[in-house]
Amino acid sequence: MIGGTVIGRVGRPAAAAAARLTFSIRPAGKGAPKIDPKPILDGWVALEDSAIFKAKGENPFLATSPTAGQALLESKSQLEQQVLRDREPMLLMSHEPDVLPEIASYGVDLMLSGHTHGGQIRFPFVPPLFLPRFGRIYVEGMFRLGNTQMYVNRGIGAVGIPVRLNCRPEITQFTLI
Repeated sequence: MIGGTVIGRVGRPAAAAAARLTFSIRPAGKGAPKIDPKPILDGWVALEDSAIFKAKGENPFLATSPTAGQALLESKSQLEQQVLRDREPMLLMSHEPDVLPEIASYGVDLMLSGHTHGGQIRFPFVPPLFLPRFGRIYVEGMFRLGNTQMYVNRGIGAVGIPVRLNCRPEITQFTLI
């Protein structure tokens, strides 16, 4: 979620009913349909209860191995410290690929990204004409910066104009070994 996102509102009580709290998420901004966050929150609970992220009864703000839910509550500096002290292989999913230089400085091994739709409308011998902000340097394919590798997927959708020209949709499967 982006800072400032409203995730809940207190509903107006009916004449004989008590006040209630209604939660909903509007993931695509103003005018987008609201969704019920319960399946997402249930997924976080299931993830935290898994053997990988089992909570150890630690204070979430002092945890050395935070659960997935605890990590969502951490500040940027806490996350940086966690990443820098943990030398397990790191895979990062970031919607915008142009953050690669900053990500590489943290020792991330593999970054998977999208956002650019591969340029969406492409003409032979000409660079992509329409690229989104934070998707203008790394448009599609595999890149390496230092020890960090990044793959930018073209995806299957379109932005703005619902057309793709000379830019085939893509679904990529990786096997990590």
